[in-house]
Amino acid sequence: MNEDNVFKVYVGNLIPGPGLPTVIVAADTSVKPIVYGEWYVFLDGDRPYYNGQIVSCDTTKVPKEVAYIDLIYMLEDALFQAKQSLSTYLFNNYQKKNPNVYGPFHYSFEESGKGALLRLCIRGKFKSELNRIKEQTKSESLREFLGYCLAAPQISFHSEKA
Repeated sequence: MNEDNVFKVYVGNLIPGPGLPTVIVAADTSVKPIVYGEWYVFLDGDRPYYNGQIVSCDTTKVPKEVAYIDLIYMLEDALFQAKQSLSTYLFNNYQKKNPNVYGPFHYSFEESGKGALLRLCIRGKFKSELNRIKEQTKSESLREFLGYCLAAPQISFHSEKA
C-alpha cells in the first residue's frame, strides 16, 4: 500500500426504500504541502443517488499546534462529509414525500473490501459517475482500481413475469 495515497470503501446497511449506501473515501499527501481528500456517496436503489467532492488543504497555512492535517485526518473528514451528504439527501427526500413528519433513517457504515466497489461497477447503474471519478481523482490507487473494475463485464439483469 502506498502510504501517501489511500482509498477505502464503506458499505452501509440497507435503508428500506432508498437502498444500499456505499461510500468511497480517498486521500493523497504525495503533492506536499497540498493534501487532498475526496468522498463519493452512492445510494443503490430504485432511484440511484450519487454525490461527491474533492477537497484540498494547503498545510503550510495550518499551524501544527492547532491541527495536523495528514492522510488519516483527510480520510476521516471525507467519511464525515460523505455521511453528512447522505443524511441531507435522505432528510430532503423524506420531507418532499411527507413534510409533516421526519422519519429517522437508521444506518451505519462498516469498512468493506474493494469488492463493494466492484459491485457498483459491474451493476452498471453508476458507470458514468465512476468513469468521471476515474478521470478526476487525485488518488492514483483509486484510479488504477477503478480502471480494472470498469473493464470488468457488466451483469445483465433479466426478470421473468409471473
